[in-house]
Amino acid sequence: MKNSTTADRCRFLLASLALALALIAQRSNGLDLSTGVIAGGGGTSMDAGNLTLDATIGQAAAGTILSGGQFSMQVGFWFTAIPGLVANVSTRLPVGTDDNVLIEGFIVQGPAGSTKKIIVRAIGPSLVPFGITDALANPTLEIHDASNAIVASNDDWRVTQPGGLIIADQSAEIAASGFAPSNDLESAIIANLTPGSYTAVVRGLGNTVGTGVVDAFDLSASSPAQLANIATRGLIQPGDKLMIAGFIIQNGPVRAVVRAIGPSLSAFGITNALADTTLQLRDGNGAIVVENDDWKVRTDGSSQQAELEATGLQPTNDLEAAFVTTLQPGQYTAQVRGKPETTGIGVVQVYFLQ
Repeated sequence: MKNSTTADRCRFLLASLALALALIAQRSNGLDLSTGVIAGGGGTSMDAGNLTLDATIGQAAAGTILSGGQFSMQVGFWFTAIPGLVANVSTRLPVGTDDNVLIEGFIVQGPAGSTKKIIVRAIGPSLVPFGITDALANPTLEIHDASNAIVASNDDWRVTQPGGLIIADQSAEIAASGFAPSNDLESAIIANLTPGSYTAVVRGLGNTVGTGVVDAFDLSASSPAQLANIATRGLIQPGDKLMIAGFIIQNGPVRAVVRAIGPSLSAFGITNALADTTLQLRDGNGAIVVENDDWKVRTDGSSQQAELEATGLQPTNDLEAAFVTTLQPGQYTAQVRGKPETTGIGVVQVYFLQ
């Protein structure tokens, strides 16, 4: 399989977790990241799984170093059983070209010999009915391993592209999974992944651009292997071209740290990093649960520096946004923008602490 990612692009591949689930509105197991999220939420409930996220630069308690070009990023990964179950994460973002493609990373953790079966999708044209006028017309999808080798790729989901982890036609299996994309031009891959780190890369065919969604569904809930650590990197723009990451909490409360990283990326060769980030967390009704501009200070003016530093997950730049909060079962979207409505590369991260 041909690796179309140049060395310069490789430096931005984050080793984190990309179990992005969801999109199709009114599907019993789908989280809607179309117009409803821009308005401040939306979507239906989904299944559960435990996710822990770390994709910050140089702040992983343990992890993997992926490097290429002038950039290296340390990403820590851990999975813990928690009272509340966290799963079904999906990210919506404008997909550009070159270094501005949509990138999500994910980790599979488990005992030797275990595997995690997932379906990963790249969604574009089916966003149009939900009011996304600039939806990516024809998305392509690649899955890279920790060495940056492409282990699976797809253009149109009904047409399997054998190679790497894909050894046979997948169209019937994708259709039977219940998670087949609704548009034939969208991409999907079913993969049995051994423990390790992976990245999913979404581009527009022929270097086209537009808004897209990357998502994934766990097809092997009983497997001892687990999916963990989600983070997304991409180009954040004003208005409806913000970064949106959605997730579901089920069964019980979960304590979480959510972060919007921008200016600290500049030290690693990202010349168009967001200079100042803002962050909102909204519930399924669109109400703001918590928001932040600069991480040391809450919106009411009180300090949260000590609370965040106690987690070890505080951002390295004072202009980056973050908060720690306990979330009750429900659906949430983390929304990241530049301040004031600026354009640049940003990273959204969610850590589930229990």
